[in-house]
Amino acid sequence: MATNKFMVIRFKELLKTGIFAVLGVIIIIAVIHFAQGQLSDATSLYIPGEYSSEIELENGTIAVKVTVDRKRIIAVDIVDRNEAVPVFYPLFATIGEQLAERIVSEQTTQIDVGGGNEVTASMIIEAVDNGLKQAMK
Repeated sequence: MATNKFMVIRFKELLKTGIFAVLGVIIIIAVIHFAQGQLSDATSLYIPGEYSSEIELENGTIAVKVTVDRKRIIAVDIVDRNEAVPVFYPLFATIGEQLAERIVSEQTTQIDVGGGNEVTASMIIEAVDNGLKQAMK
């Protein structure tokens, strides 16, 4: 003969258990979310933004602006702040554009700058390096 057993569940106990279970799940999700944020920050190289460095010349100043996101160089721009600079230093614009394209495509400033324009190129690369140093974490 089978005997029936009844189990009495109190609503108050059931409610407490449910609340603790939901809180536990929320805490686990929060820990995972923050851990993933820390890991993604650890793999980033730069603080996103625009950084500039200046090249001082006898007849004016040239600004080199470097734009980066977390992991890569987005753009390098040469900005003339003086009208005399293109007149006295016409190679800065041409070499600056060529170097900017190579730096963005190769994602490095370690570029061979042969061809007779080593001094101008090295000044631009040094300014880009200074901008990247500002952007580093």
